Amino acid sequence: MFNVEITFAYRSRRDGWTGQLDESAVASAVYGLLGAWKQNGQLLPGEFPRTIMRTCCRVVATCPETNSLEPRYAGKDVREATAALAESGLREPTWRGLGEDLDSPMVDKCRKPKWYILSADCLSNAPPVQCGECHEPIPLYRLPSSLDRGRILYWHYTFRAFDFIQLGSGAGARFALKQMADSNSFLSRDGREICRAIEKATGVPTYYYLQRVRPRSLAAEKKSTCPSCGRKWLLAKPLHGRYDFKCDHCRLLSNIACSA
Repeated sequence: MFNVEITFAYRSRRDGWTGQLDESAVASAVYGLLGAWKQNGQLLPGEFPRTIMRTCCRVVATCPETNSLEPRYAGKDVREATAALAESGLREPTWRGLGEDLDSPMVDKCRKPKWYILSADCLSNAPPVQCGECHEPIPLYRLPSSLDRGRILYWHYTFRAFDFIQLGSGAGARFALKQMADSNSFLSRDGREICRAIEKATGVPTYYYLQRVRPRSLAAEKKSTCPSCGRKWLLAKPLHGRYDFKCDHCRLLSNIACSA
């Protein structure tokens, strides 16, 4: 992942602009494009520092790749939000790379992933779809445009919110844990539907990760079966240092949750 500085320069008389700049209209137009970029996967989720200057507005954000903001990745919403900038007295944005984001992984480099994983955690805002081979995240704009990327993004927000709640072990922790670990919870049903949609659109098998945290004995964990079909799913050795269980029939992954 890479940090970038995005510059929204104000239009002038040279551009044929004769109106008065309205700070609220400028902010609305800027946030409109930032939101469209996020929903399209061109920017990672998060709050972006915004600086109003005499001749421009500048924003610092994080992209999956150095070229993520190029127009070739823009969807309909991004194109519409870009076109709307002129009405608010802004030119089309320019950007420059600031360098690699130290807290984020690099994106997937596999040309043709053999399988995908849908998973997330509260400590990373990296895209929630990973390559099953190298386990690196895949920018959402690389997936077919027929997919509802906004739905994938909102599932990501929801999963991370539940993960924050269970990590704090306070109010709502039990409910959050059930949402992440139960294959039939609302969160899991939504995530598994997203996996099926990705697999249908790409032809690539897509697995859903059930995050299990509640401690049990190691012996009991190793005897567990797939919660969806009851088949054995314990792997001979952990996959990517994270997944101990894998069911190819149900497209599910999970981990051993134990206190020993």
